[in-house]
Amino acid sequence: MAAISLTRSRVPSIKVTVRSNILRMGSRPAVCITSGATRFVSQLGRNVEQGSAPDTSINIDSALVVKKPENTLGTSGTAQKAAIADLQHMGDTDRSAVELPSLPETPPYPCPYLDDVEIVEYLEPLYSCGWYVGSSRDVKFESFPRAAPELVKRFRFTKQHRSLAMQFVRDINEIQIKEDHHATLVITQGVISVRTHTHSARPRAVSDSAQSRKNVPGVTLRDVRLAMLIEKAFRPYLDRHDADSASQKAKDILDMLPTTVQQMEARRR
Repeated sequence: MAAISLTRSRVPSIKVTVRSNILRMGSRPAVCITSGATRFVSQLGRNVEQGSAPDTSINIDSALVVKKPENTLGTSGTAQKAAIADLQHMGDTDRSAVELPSLPETPPYPCPYLDDVEIVEYLEPLYSCGWYVGSSRDVKFESFPRAAPELVKRFRFTKQHRSLAMQFVRDINEIQIKEDHHATLVITQGVISVRTHTHSARPRAVSDSAQSRKNVPGVTLRDVRLAMLIEKAFRPYLDRHDADSASQKAKDILDMLPTTVQQMEARRR
């Protein structure tokens, strides 16, 4: 593994790590951009991309509307598998037409974890677009001292339009700056992996104990907002067939699609 630190005056440093096997990427090198470096991503994109890419405007205030599958993932056995099939079918029929919830308000600090109702309301529609809940242990960076569940998605571009991947990175960067909330991006050969959790998250208080008042990283409405805005920014690439529609396929591994707080905490491994 080779690591290179790039630092500029008044700009956060970017840690570029080249690994041979990060996130099942085989022998292809990956550029790993940590959250503290996002303000430098635009310049990085201009240096790395090949060819020109059109500008894409993002209206982060526009509300999106939800369509839920009739079967929820909160059921068990056959019904749970049927729910996953429904999510995948929604993506197969029209991968850019899956509707999302109205954008939630930015939560106050410290941000509480998602509760059971919010997980069903916000995460199930995101699952139908290819998002899932992973663990920060899947990418071992110095900025992750403790494991936390996090929202994850891999955005794939078609081979002939891979140069637009860095334009999408700049789109993500603009959203992160406006939201003042930053994800970890892993970039390789036309694939942008986005991973987001909230460092200053707090478990919902069940008592007045000191433990319940501690901040512990987790998934909050800040991550939901970021995921929804990034998802919306990706839609034009899908509509123009610049992006690979396989990006929208729902996962079929139940552990990656929690529908309760208890299932979400099981991803803290």
